[in-house]
Amino acid sequence: MAIAQSTIATFSSGELDPRMRGRTDVKQYVQGALRMRNFRQLAQGGIQTRPGTDFVDSLPADGRLVPFVFSENTSYLLVFVQNKIRIYENLQNWNLIQEIFTPYNLQTAKALDFTQFADTMIIVHENIPPYILKRIGQDEFTFSEFTFDGDDKGEYIFQPYHKFVSPDTHLRANNPASNPTYNAGDSITIGIYRNNGSTGVTDFWKTQHIGLRISILDPSDNQLKEVEVTALHPGGVLQDATVTIKKDFGTTGTTLYASTTNTLDWGEPLFSDLRGYPSTTCFREGRLWFNGPRTRPSALLASKTEQFFNFDVGTALDDDAIDFNAATSEVRKIEYLIPGRDLTIFTDGAEMFTSVDDGEALTPTNMNVKPQTYFGCKRVKPFVFDGAILFVQRGRGKNIREYHFKDLSQAYESPSVSLLAGHLIENPIDSAVITSSNYPEQYAFFVMDNGSLAVFHSIREQESRGWALWFPGTNDAGQKSNVVNYATSDTKFSSQTHFMSQLDLFTSEQSSDKFKAITVVNDDIFVITERRIRGGNKFYLERFNNARYFDLARSIRVQTASRTFLGLLEFANTKVAVRSRNAFLGTYTVDSAGRLDLPDTVTKQVDIEVGLPYLAYMQPMPFDANTRSGTLTGKKRRVSRLIVETYDTLSLKLEDDVILTRDVTDNLPGQPKPRSGPYEFNILGYSRDPTITLALNEPMKATILSMSAEIAY
Repeated sequence: MAIAQSTIATFSSGELDPRMRGRTDVKQYVQGALRMRNFRQLAQGGIQTRPGTDFVDSLPADGRLVPFVFSENTSYLLVFVQNKIRIYENLQNWNLIQEIFTPYNLQTAKALDFTQFADTMIIVHENIPPYILKRIGQDEFTFSEFTFDGDDKGEYIFQPYHKFVSPDTHLRANNPASNPTYNAGDSITIGIYRNNGSTGVTDFWKTQHIGLRISILDPSDNQLKEVEVTALHPGGVLQDATVTIKKDFGTTGTTLYASTTNTLDWGEPLFSDLRGYPSTTCFREGRLWFNGPRTRPSALLASKTEQFFNFDVGTALDDDAIDFNAATSEVRKIEYLIPGRDLTIFTDGAEMFTSVDDGEALTPTNMNVKPQTYFGCKRVKPFVFDGAILFVQRGRGKNIREYHFKDLSQAYESPSVSLLAGHLIENPIDSAVITSSNYPEQYAFFVMDNGSLAVFHSIREQESRGWALWFPGTNDAGQKSNVVNYATSDTKFSSQTHFMSQLDLFTSEQSSDKFKAITVVNDDIFVITERRIRGGNKFYLERFNNARYFDLARSIRVQTASRTFLGLLEFANTKVAVRSRNAFLGTYTVDSAGRLDLPDTVTKQVDIEVGLPYLAYMQPMPFDANTRSGTLTGKKRRVSRLIVETYDTLSLKLEDDVILTRDVTDNLPGQPKPRSGPYEFNILGYSRDPTITLALNEPMKATILSMSAEIAY
């Protein structure tokens, strides 16, 4: 028998695709794991159990989460549910402060895009007019339809216009008098004609045109003027429309009625119920940007500089509005606009950016778009993260890519960041990132439609990048021990039997509980969950908390000696886990009235924590080593000795061997202390594919820094 050494000094590569089991030739193999469930990677290279969640509120159904950050100290969480926005404020521990009615059902809420500047948020959907959510006080918001600016007299609206018919089509008044005049307030009939007025367009006017304004160039003074559609021709074929003139036209006699081409320059509103509305928006370079509607999917619109509600293209001065066709060889539907180093345009088939010379601002005359890569973006909002923009590739949503600029090639690239963990990516439906200056770690979150949460950790300069998978805590876990310890008046524990409960090694993949939505507000991570609880599927708003070890957790302050706790209606008829400080007290069922009875009395003024336990476990890649004769891949071998380096750990077990969380010098009746240091195990049995499982023996904190193994072969 020979002995070889194998060391895992870091878990920075995260969970790897099972198809990587044979890739001992790549560095990710010895830095990764076969499974990493409900663990998170640390900047230093180790892994730690994920934070639990606090209960924030019950929700009527699923929804969409959106951050609203006014300042560093004043922020809000927007929860879009069926036809409502629920607004929560951070200054009051995320209490609900206002509800606002909206036109968004659950389906449309999931497809919204938004952008914010100071106290104003613009919200868009391709089938609904844009809206403005505005903060007008500490605890008050208004919600109103977006309206474009206009001139002082109401004669012209500064909105984008477009001619949705062939270029040779012109508009003219019907049945004119000799040398007619057209004055503001006049009601006239107009029609759409081709071929210099000889052919009428019989299918242009639709009922949705009523109430819209038509922009027409008046050649007598070279000014754009408007008429408002008030009615359609009553005939069987809608060929003509009755309009009201908003500003006097010239008196040349041919300005609005002509058989010539002087009325070719006209258009209807680009955005309307008939043509559609923008589906993405952003602020950049002092302009508000929109994409075009579904009837003009490759259009790119920008307001006048520092006039966010003015989209008048004017005479193409530098500060005039921009109307640009971003189509290349193919018409691409713009999915998202993301401001960054450049204005990035994610379409359904390509990734592009607005190109100008260094130091120049975008203007109507220098506007240019350059395609860079051709993967296409799924309808999941991209985010700036670790020097790049993460986006979900279109199609089945099996790949997440990062769009970033390479100095060497002076171009953008879109490499996959999920290639080595593709099994975790299964149709993402929501995303968020946290890049707080308060923490060295940076995480990107992707909610899958199966209810899991794929977590990407990245520190580019350290080449530390990898994935883990999180599942919600559940009441599905079994428990094999009923031995519990209870706090007494002297903060000790009445039982001197060390609690060694064994939660069944289950995976939450088997649970019906799901993550449904996610967002980050400053340093707070919020999720919507769907849980099988109280005899049915319930929806909750929850917040991750690094001090929690349960999900949906509640803290109860024990003011006087008691073994009975009331007010837990959210857990009615549900098995919950109970914890006090660093001690896990066991799992118990809350009755139908929300009452929790413990078998012993808690007599000290302490906090107890009640919630749903979640199991965390990890499996390193099968242990291997290089020998004089090559690697041990495929050879029978065993891990004869394993050393696990831990830090600040309260609960951990290797297979069925529990790692004690007490020092031999600890006072047994006292509160257990977190342990740091190495633990050594001897393992029996040979295998051609040896691996191990480290899991929690109690739902408490665990940090694994490294592993070192002696392999006998």
